[in-house]
Amino acid sequence: MGKRLLGTVAAWVAAASVVFGQTGPQPPRITAVAPTGGKPGTTFEVTVTGQGLENVEGLYFSFPGAKVEVLSADTAPPNPMKKGGGKAPPGPVLNQKFAVTLPASAPLGFHDLRVVTKAGISNPRAFVVGDQTEVLEKESNDDVPQAQRVDLNTTVSGVILTNTD
Repeated sequence: MGKRLLGTVAAWVAAASVVFGQTGPQPPRITAVAPTGGKPGTTFEVTVTGQGLENVEGLYFSFPGAKVEVLSADTAPPNPMKKGGGKAPPGPVLNQKFAVTLPASAPLGFHDLRVVTKAGISNPRAFVVGDQTEVLEKESNDDVPQAQRVDLNTTVSGVILTNTD
């Protein structure tokens, strides 16, 4: 019985080293989505920031009917608020743009958005389908004279990047 158990353990160790020791393409990792939502029946541009976005095939939403077109990608600028001290993620950080059309029947509420690539599917990020018009924050808006004019009943999607934002 001891040899059989030893053989089984050896097989499990070999299998684990194959699974966990893979050095091939890693699935994509999303760190940000902008805007973070949209209105049913509208078409808009979505920018996804993350790693492993080199061979993007599309976006996956946790509701049916969204139409997605892959647009351009560029290297993301460094985040000035992020402090050093951690291990750098593998691969470049990219901003991948998509044209998204939400179906008129898209259910209101919080949903998952994921990136699909040849290497796999990404972690989920929250995407909110709402019934208000959504606009992106316009920079520079760090002081009253540069404030962005926003109509009532509008959702603003933005990012706080500096201490004065």
